Amino acid sequence: MDSAWLFGCSSDMKQTGFLPNHAALLKMLVVGEVRHVLFEWKSLVVGVKKIKEQAGKSDDLSTDDVLAFLMNVDEANLTLLYKDGANIRQCFLKLEVLFIPMGWLCVEISFSNSFIYGIRKSVFVKGLASEYEGAI
Repeated sequence: MDSAWLFGCSSDMKQTGFLPNHAALLKMLVVGEVRHVLFEWKSLVVGVKKIKEQAGKSDDLSTDDVLAFLMNVDEANLTLLYKDGANIRQCFLKLEVLFIPMGWLCVEISFSNSFIYGIRKSVFVKGLASEYEGAI
């Protein structure tokens, strides 16, 4: 927890994943621009379950099932997720500091910049053990 990390990304980066160690994250881009779509994991799982139940599929969902659903989501299902209570946020990070709480899934899409560099710092926040456990 004493370290901050410098990072660089490819100009065609597209990735979906959990934050390092599922900790909260402070992130600042120094060069470039990256679109972030953030999903609170707990509410995302509930939203995906509702959509699956409406489609007649009531199986238990694994982490891989939710990620597979998200990778193939269309605008209609994204709207349904939001209406069903999924906590979704979006920002275009450029020369700002972004805070991403514990227990959130992050989709990152870089733009056609030749360079994308920044700094990130993971932090743990007291009192949010349930979000941390849910992400693990």
